[in-house]
Amino acid sequence: MQRFGGAVNLNVHFHSLFLDGVYYDYNEELKFFRIPGPTDHEVAVLVQRIRNRVVRYLSKHGYTIDDFSEDPITFENPIMAALFGASIQSRIVVGERAGQKVRRIGVDASIGDVYRIGNRCAVCDGFSLHANVKIEGRDRDKLEKLCRYTARPPIALERLSETPDGKILYRLKKEYSDGTTHVLF
Repeated sequence: MQRFGGAVNLNVHFHSLFLDGVYYDYNEELKFFRIPGPTDHEVAVLVQRIRNRVVRYLSKHGYTIDDFSEDPITFENPIMAALFGASIQSRIVVGERAGQKVRRIGVDASIGDVYRIGNRCAVCDGFSLHANVKIEGRDRDKLEKLCRYTARPPIALERLSETPDGKILYRLKKEYSDGTTHVLF
């Protein structure tokens, strides 16, 4: 489980590694039977099912879709709840810009939700599922790279800097489709 996104925002998500098949015993020898990857439709159905179940679970425990910005783990600490909630919404919590959106810097940068569906990728009401990464079992270098990616720290310190007026500037790893290259806090 990871609790961060690439723009230093709260983004609770899971990374999972799965085999694309099953092992079976064939005359006392293990054999691997590969199965085909999920279709775009199967991924779309699954992300919608995940969304519905999470919303149903939260509703059952007294939360509504509007409460997603509050982390139930920190509910007893209103300051942390406010920080987490603001991070999810890409908003500033304290200081002169409290309540405003984090500024995005780049060519034609704009703030808004863009939902895209790619190969084996589906998005539904803020829930997304990406199932298009495949690594051959014998490709140990790529497998190690993927494992390192899932275990990386929340902030890449080499992309963090302070502006002359004391604000914090974070360079994104990749430019957003709208041209955003940095976020400013």
